[in-house]
Amino acid sequence: MVSITLLCIAAPLVRRNAAITAASGIVVLAVLAWYKRCPAAAPFSTFCVICLSLIFSGVRYFPVILALGLLGYAGVVRIVPWLRGTATWARWGSFDAGVCLLSVAALLLAAAALLTWYLLLHPNIADIVGAFVPRLPFGLLIVGGLIFSMVNAAVEEGAYRGVFLHALDRSLGPGFAALLLQAVAFGAIHIRGFPRGWLGVGLACIFGVLIGGHSATRWRHVRSVDNARFHGRRDRRNRNIPRGA
Repeated sequence: MVSITLLCIAAPLVRRNAAITAASGIVVLAVLAWYKRCPAAAPFSTFCVICLSLIFSGVRYFPVILALGLLGYAGVVRIVPWLRGTATWARWGSFDAGVCLLSVAALLLAAAALLTWYLLLHPNIADIVGAFVPRLPFGLLIVGGLIFSMVNAAVEEGAYRGVFLHALDRSLGPGFAALLLQAVAFGAIHIRGFPRGWLGVGLACIFGVLIGGHSATRWRHVRSVDNARFHGRRDRRNRNIPRGA
């Protein structure tokens, strides 16, 4: 798990030949994970292989890459019998006051950080504008920007605070190591994104730690509640079994 994550971190940060080597290493580790039937590494490595295959095949839009990777991940954990029920992070939650407050705080913090980064550094983002900003009326651009932001945020959260963090959490155990590794992986993909450069990597990494910490706390709580309910049902069944049966 850690080896695959480190290779995923290295791939976007190095030159193409080294990135191909890192991707080849991920493929080898994925084959090994499936051979050993590792319930944490097998679907996680499949997600990584799908994303890398799309990147090297020329797919330009990263939200599309992550979305297709998530679909592949979902198909694997749905179809393969020994992986069913392992994606415990992928479930409907509750939009309570705490989540609402965190969403607003994250929105304001991210907006302030991005605006400050752009105004202070004046980065060249012509490639991003050319790829993602079509020539449309201003009103349609606002609507399209909002929709894109929501879709992009959803697939990024599913990929990094879902697939990455859940797999690392199962491999390393609950703690800061899993949280930090997924945050660094999230930061690494921003080396040519928005924000970009090493400062962009750092900002995205900090954001990944903050949001990942809250996400992990919530689904660990859900998992502990599920475990308590399971043991409660089992104890009730045991009490109903007649002695000597």
